[in-house]
Amino acid sequence: MLALFVMVLKSMRRALLFCVIVWVTAVPLTTQAQSTPITISQNEIEPSFPETIRFRARVEAETAVERVTLRYGTNGRSCQSSGSLQNITFEKGETVEAEWEWELRRSGAIPPGAMVWWQWEVEDADGHTLISDRQEYVVVDSAHTWQTLAAEGLTVSWYRGDETFGQAMLDQSQRSLAYLQDDLGLPQPEMVQLWFYDSASAVRDALVNVPEWTGGVAFPEYGITVLGVAPGEETWAGEIIPHELTHLLEGILTFNCRGVRLPTWLSEGLARHAEGEASAAEVDRLLMALAAGSLPPLKSLASGFSAYSDGAGLAYTQSGQVVAYLVNRDGPEKMTVLLQLMQSGENVDAALTAVYGLDTVGLDADWRTSLGYAPTPTSAADAAASALTATPVPTIALGGIPQAATAVPGPAPSQTPAPTSTAVPSPTNTPVSLSSPQAIAAAQTFTSTPVPTPAVVSSTDPSSGSIVWFWSLGGLLAAAALIFIVLRFVKSRG
Repeated sequence: MLALFVMVLKSMRRALLFCVIVWVTAVPLTTQAQSTPITISQNEIEPSFPETIRFRARVEAETAVERVTLRYGTNGRSCQSSGSLQNITFEKGETVEAEWEWELRRSGAIPPGAMVWWQWEVEDADGHTLISDRQEYVVVDSAHTWQTLAAEGLTVSWYRGDETFGQAMLDQSQRSLAYLQDDLGLPQPEMVQLWFYDSASAVRDALVNVPEWTGGVAFPEYGITVLGVAPGEETWAGEIIPHELTHLLEGILTFNCRGVRLPTWLSEGLARHAEGEASAAEVDRLLMALAAGSLPPLKSLASGFSAYSDGAGLAYTQSGQVVAYLVNRDGPEKMTVLLQLMQSGENVDAALTAVYGLDTVGLDADWRTSLGYAPTPTSAADAAASALTATPVPTIALGGIPQAATAVPGPAPSQTPAPTSTAVPSPTNTPVSLSSPQAIAAAQTFTSTPVPTPAVVSSTDPSSGSIVWFWSLGGLLAAAALIFIVLRFVKSRG
C-alpha cells in the first residue's frame, strides 16, 4: 500500500510539473495579447449650443487604422437599449483624424443640464481593437452666466435677476411639487431641474424645432423643464411652473415602451388642475356649451386640441374640470393608480374602467350629469368633433393660443411679456369652481424628439478575452492531470 501511495504521488508530481510548464509558457502570450498598439492621443468635443456637438479624436496605430466608430448618447431615458453608433469616414493611415458632428436640429433638442456621453471604437489592419474610456459632458448654454439654487432634489438655474428672484422660483417650485404629490398623486422624482430664461423668445432660441408660440418645454426623459420667466413675472411663474412640472412628473411616471400615451385631455387636464381655479369667464363659457349641447365629447380630445383659439381654450377648460372631478370624487391615490396602469401598458379606457369603473365615454357622461346637464352632446356637436383637426399641444407663450394654423408670435426680445394671454385667467377674473377649483393656464407640453438612451458600454480592451482563454486553459490542464492520475492509479491496481 505504501508503494502504491508513493507511485501516485510521483504521478501527480509529473502531471503538475507538466501543467506548470505549459501554463508558464502561455503567460507571455497572454500578456502580449492584452496590450494593443492603438492609442487615442486626442479625445474631445466642441459643443455649439443649441445647434451641434462636434466629436474629435486623433488615433495612432502601428499599422493602418481600418475602422473608427463613435458610440454616443445621453442620460435621457428612452426605449433604446444602447447608445447610437456612427461610423466615421477618414483617410486611412497609421495616424487618423476622426471627426463627426451631431446635428441637433435633426435628432431633437437637448436641454441645458442634460449629460452627453461618448466612446471611440478603433480597429487596425492587424485586427487589434480598442474601446476608449467613456467620456461625459453636461450641456450648458454658455451664452448666459447662470446662477443656481438647489434643495431636496430640486435645482433652479437663472441668469437674469438676483438671488431673490432665484429663491422665489425655488420656493414656487417646491410648493408646486408638494401640491402635485398631495393633490394629484404625482410623486417627485429623485432630481428635477428648472432652467429659467427671461422670455418666451429666449426659450425658443435655446431649443430647436419648437413652435414659435412656445413659452416652456418639459423634457420628462431628462427630468428637466425650460421656462420663460423674468423678474417681476411672479404671477406668470405661479401658472407656468406647476403646469410644466405636472407634464414633467406625469411623463416620468407613465414612461413605457409599449406605445401607450396619455390622451391629451388627461395630460392637459392634469396640468390645468395644478394651476388653480378657472376664471368666471371660462366657467360661463363652459356652462353655456353644456347647456346648448355643443360641448364636444371628451373622447374627441384624445389626440390633440383644436388649432383655433376658441376651441382650444374650451378644450383646456373641459379637460381640467374632468380631471378635477375625478380627483375631488375619488382622491389623488386613484389617479396615481390610473397613471401606473397606463405605464404598465393598459390603454386609457381599460385603465379608467379598472380604477373608476367607467371608460372615457362613461366618465364624460358621469361628469356632465353631475353638473345637471345631458349625458351626451347633441349630434351636431359630435359631427363637429369628428371633423376637428387636432394639433400638437405645446406650452404656449404669454402671447396666447395660435389662431388657426398660424401661431401668434411671442413678445419681441426687447419687451417684457405681460403675464396675461387668452389662455391665462386675468387677475381681475373671479375664480369659480365647477366640480373642483382648477385653472386654465398658458402652458401645454411640447413633446420633444427623444434622443438615444446611453448604453453602458464596457471600456475594457477587447484583448481582455485572452485572460479568459488563459484561465480556461489552466482549468483544462488541471482536468487532464487529474484524469492522468486516475488512469495510472487504475492501471497500477490492475
